[in-house]
Amino acid sequence: MIRILSNLWAFSHADKGEPVARANADSWHVGCCRGSSVTLDKERPRPPRVMKVLFGQIYMEVGATFPFSIAFQQRLSKEVTALVEPSDEFGEKFGPDWNLMFRISAKRLIPSLEIRGPSAFWKTKDVEFSLFLPFDVLQRELDVERAAMRVILAGVCEVFSKLGIATAKVEEKKESLIDRLCSDTAMFDQKAPNQPPEPIPPRRDGSS
Repeated sequence: MIRILSNLWAFSHADKGEPVARANADSWHVGCCRGSSVTLDKERPRPPRVMKVLFGQIYMEVGATFPFSIAFQQRLSKEVTALVEPSDEFGEKFGPDWNLMFRISAKRLIPSLEIRGPSAFWKTKDVEFSLFLPFDVLQRELDVERAAMRVILAGVCEVFSKLGIATAKVEEKKESLIDRLCSDTAMFDQKAPNQPPEPIPPRRDGSS
């Protein structure tokens, strides 16, 4: 593809019966000696870059898990991505086509949210942070899942601030987002991720 870097060029060969190309501020016109013309659009601007914000879960302490489903991860990724504008600071530090990944986890003996990261994965072009939720503290809440989501989004906004990503839209929509997700039963599993399976009961004859 040939890029036209300036709209100040003009070629005039009308007296020889050859096509005439004339540039103006709006478009390029290719005219023929008989007066017909075709308007060629300028090079179309590139679509705005979208930085994806992705969520996953990995729980390492036995029993310290939350019942968020894979559908929850996908929905939260979509909702938060829609509220984020790409950051020049983030792009300069990592790259214009990198995404941001949050790994949700939990620990029992911590009093508040713990954030670890960033880890940069060049092959997948992901910058990853881990959010360790204070499991024991959140279990004392009347609505554990809503409280956990508030902590998750608080951690997301803290990371955004450090990376130069605006948090205003996330802060504004936080409570309505929590309401939408927590009212959808598909967002939760009956068992939390990575919870060990129930033991197989012994047979009645005593054999295993």
